[in-house]
Amino acid sequence: MTSGGLLPAYFRDHGLAGARTAVLGTADSLAFVRAGGGVPIELGEGMEVDAVALCDDAGFDFLRGIELVLSAIVRAIDAGQTPALVLPNPDLVYPKGGGELGFTAGAMALVIEAALARRFPAIAPRFVPLGKPHAALLLAGAQRLAIDPARLVMIGDQLETDVAAARAAGISPALLEGVTRWAHASASASIAPDWLLDHL
Repeated sequence: MTSGGLLPAYFRDHGLAGARTAVLGTADSLAFVRAGGGVPIELGEGMEVDAVALCDDAGFDFLRGIELVLSAIVRAIDAGQTPALVLPNPDLVYPKGGGELGFTAGAMALVIEAALARRFPAIAPRFVPLGKPHAALLLAGAQRLAIDPARLVMIGDQLETDVAAARAAGISPALLEGVTRWAHASASASIAPDWLLDHL
């Protein structure tokens, strides 16, 4: 299960059937938007949008994609419209392997939101986060497994999303030392894992 799997229900529940949607992500992301009735549009200059789904850092030209989406949102607001802004995965970074980190959808959203706040200080829209740290994705996983959440352990590498989501879902969290290092975070952390793992 992925956070993108929350998109179809969101689109259905928020009346976004037929919404012209700029999707930043992979082919799976486009399929999730279609499954909810959204209509993915080709990214390009001058595009008009009813919705934006920031799903992944892959599947498109990263900088160009962010700039095209920002421009389309600004055009919509200038025309008196408020496009739906959806963020399935609010993680900022992810481990790429070999000690390298990469930016992901949450970081993309922060860049766009900061630019919108500069342009529209009083009315800048924000992205609606769907996945972790909210419990929905983990509870759906527990339901699919047909196991009580209290009997599960969730392993993640970030306090702010993975561990927080596990706590929200009533699942015991284990922190895999990766993006978050417990030695750096423990003094100020408002949430804590039950276990610390240094490897899988």
